[in-house]
Amino acid sequence: MQFVDIHSHIKHTDAVQILDIATDKIKAVDAEFFSTGIHPKLFDVATLEKDFDIVELLCGYKNCVAVGETGLDRSVDNFEMQTKIFERQISIAKKYSKPLIVHCVRAYNDVLFYVKKHNFKNPVVFHCYNANIQTTQSLLKYPQFYFSFSDRFLSMPKNIEQIKAISIERLFVETDNNSESCLSSIMDIVAMLKGLEKKNLLTQMHKNFEKIKNSGLNF
Repeated sequence: MQFVDIHSHIKHTDAVQILDIATDKIKAVDAEFFSTGIHPKLFDVATLEKDFDIVELLCGYKNCVAVGETGLDRSVDNFEMQTKIFERQISIAKKYSKPLIVHCVRAYNDVLFYVKKHNFKNPVVFHCYNANIQTTQSLLKYPQFYFSFSDRFLSMPKNIEQIKAISIERLFVETDNNSESCLSSIMDIVAMLKGLEKKNLLTQMHKNFEKIKNSGLNF
């Protein structure tokens, strides 16, 4: 059974993945499943309207299963502009019945605020999840939220605590910008922390992936 890679910027051959293509129409043609969106740290105000048009165009592709990565990042400036871009992408995701893949840095309460403001009910995947247990417990109250871990923060004690607290029905792993070889070691750690055999965890992640994928293919 192939590994599940819920978010990656690199196309892999031995994993079922959602490839983040940003607004690259050429990459969209070659991906089995992809997400499209405007990153909160990488946007260009001068081309925003054109980029929004491309995101909407790509949302109509049959292999587009999510909007993202979008999100909010308080480690950089222009937070007010970030919120406007994020809200616009929430609206696009609602219009095309897509989940969101969210980049979030020190802004989980803000993401929750805008998700609630727009009454967004589709799945929301926090990629490279990295928060404290209080934030996790708050987010777990909302059944559409999913949590994805990469090897970037996995060894941090607080994230070990998060994995133990989150049910396997709402867990994912990802490569982000790394090679697919890291998926096996991430799965080993998560399986150990959850007290599961790796194959059983992988089976559940395939079920989780189908929920995300199918919710994005309803359009």
